[in-house]
Amino acid sequence: MSNVTIRQPVRASELTERQKPIEDDGGLPEAGTADVFPQSVASGGPKPESVILWTRIAPERYEPAESLYLEVATDRRFEGETRVFEFDGPGVKPPDNYTIRVELDYDAIDHDSVYYYRFIYRGVRSNTGRCRTLPAEDSEPESVQFGVLNCQDYQNGYFGAMAHLAEADVDFVLHLGDYIYEHVAEGVPESVDGSYPDRRIDLPDSGTRPMSLDDFRRIYETYRTDRHLQRLHERHTVIQTWDDHAIANDRYWDYDADAPVFPDHPCGDVPEFTRYLTSVGIQAWWEFIPGRIEYDPGADHIHESFTLYRSLQFGDLLTLALTDERLFRSEPRSWRAALLDSWSEPDPSRTMLGTAQRRWLRDTFRESETVWTAWANAVLFK
Repeated sequence: MSNVTIRQPVRASELTERQKPIEDDGGLPEAGTADVFPQSVASGGPKPESVILWTRIAPERYEPAESLYLEVATDRRFEGETRVFEFDGPGVKPPDNYTIRVELDYDAIDHDSVYYYRFIYRGVRSNTGRCRTLPAEDSEPESVQFGVLNCQDYQNGYFGAMAHLAEADVDFVLHLGDYIYEHVAEGVPESVDGSYPDRRIDLPDSGTRPMSLDDFRRIYETYRTDRHLQRLHERHTVIQTWDDHAIANDRYWDYDADAPVFPDHPCGDVPEFTRYLTSVGIQAWWEFIPGRIEYDPGADHIHESFTLYRSLQFGDLLTLALTDERLFRSEPRSWRAALLDSWSEPDPSRTMLGTAQRRWLRDTFRESETVWTAWANAVLFK
């Protein structure tokens, strides 16, 4: 088993800092911002001393000889003091689907502060993003405001709510999962409100459910082109966990077979396939979500490759625990079995969180010394 997490963001403190802003050198005079940065920018994984910034370069615009740059300022117009960082080499990694994750951790970053950032590649600037750090752990914030999202289905309508939340005066956005829906409509998607011909998603493997890494990537790439969703990510730092649709509907872990099961997938009971699809689904999630997670695709077991659960502390006011309620959970009971269970002794072998995560969550609750302790829970319970 590998003990090294090998898929971490590059740190800004490890990059080369330039002494002057980047000039528009006309590297791609015919290209616009969306041509080079089709999924715009995003931020996540906030801490008091750092935050993770994200973007993706259009593969057809990638040139290994060209460097990627990052500009960071405390004002939206970048008219004040602006720091410019140059990535070693191109800074873009094709094996990661041309995505970039950089941890803004340089020596001038402050807690409970707002920063503005944009990437520059081949003379083209990305849209401007706004990110925020957490309050210091020994601070006493009066309040913290969240916008809360979950279950966004690209093919079931338009993201008008995202436009409103993008403009809302909140400190952070909390996304509780189902950032994508893996089951895409065949042909033009329709709902009770009519058809959405411009929300069609055609998977590379020509199915209605992802069967490969390329399929998952296509879904994320398409979702991230929605301008309302882009504006949400540009405006707010988003704290995210996941739910079932990141891989397959109603998924759970079969501990006897030591493999996930997808009840709603045509190949969902084939262990070799479900392990594979879970692994590539995790990779796609990591590529497109700038979360502060541990990801080691070389680990011997899927459960050891991806650690999503973590906690965030907002001064002395709030401890926020985020959990993973899909990767380790046992098979859910039917309503009839659940009713029978309520009249009998519970089965101690069944789990929602797995042993290690459950222990961690209990310790987090016990050890929290903040005024409030909250659980960012992705699955309904009572």
